[in-house]
Amino acid sequence: MASVVSVIGQKSEFDPFLYAPVGEERNGMSLSVLSALARLDVDPWKEAATLTKMPAPAATLRLTSLLSSLPSDAAALLAPSTVLRLLALLPNEPLRDSRPRETFSVTARYWIVAIYFFMTFVLMFAEQMGEKRFAPASAEGSPAAHSSEAGPSPKATPNPADGR
Repeated sequence: MASVVSVIGQKSEFDPFLYAPVGEERNGMSLSVLSALARLDVDPWKEAATLTKMPAPAATLRLTSLLSSLPSDAAALLAPSTVLRLLALLPNEPLRDSRPRETFSVTARYWIVAIYFFMTFVLMFAEQMGEKRFAPASAEGSPAAHSSEAGPSPKATPNPADGR
């Protein structure tokens, strides 16, 4: 199913329903369906999609139940005609996408593959540089001073067992 979340600047099929006034609050402010559902900690767009898929009597009962569970100071009592008016603002057909929804577009997939290969190249290059920088010196390239650094050769030291 297509995403039903309305983004700022983009219209949703549910906007007429969600932005319709439910009634007036005690302080005189207008209360929309969006505000009422948000106060009930219900995702307004998901609820609108759910109501769209339901048969009319079930949707009427559901919306009446939701709106009547608002705190008493949020809105005056709802008339049944108000609920019917609100449900009439929902789209007639459920939202259905005829083709399977792709997670990533083709362009995004190419970018992901390109970034993967770039990172692989960078890691291989870093590994090569690390091996060259911290590799021990080879015996062929080092001077003969290595043997003198280790101490005198065993033949040069007198052996106390020989008695010399």
